[in-house]
Amino acid sequence: MSPGDEYNGWREVDRRRPTEWGSVTSGLAVGRAAVIQALAILQGEGDQGAVVTTEYLTPKDAAKLYDPKRPDDWWPSSLPEKFLPK
Repeated sequence: MSPGDEYNGWREVDRRRPTEWGSVTSGLAVGRAAVIQALAILQGEGDQGAVVTTEYLTPKDAAKLYDPKRPDDWWPSSLPEKFLPK
């Protein structure tokens, strides 16, 4: 399933179909690459673009990320609690 990413709802789908599914994600790497690219452009360093690698999430990996207490549109994050939406 692509782009399943790490949204909690997709993790639930992967978790329920352990032998049939899986998904591809780039996690938060795309956002980081976009900020770095934007800063380079603003500093006049050109716009060569960036390649961000993807990662295959097996259903087992997806099950580890799934949180039944969270809504489908929740995305796991390593941000400190004070930066998370309320």
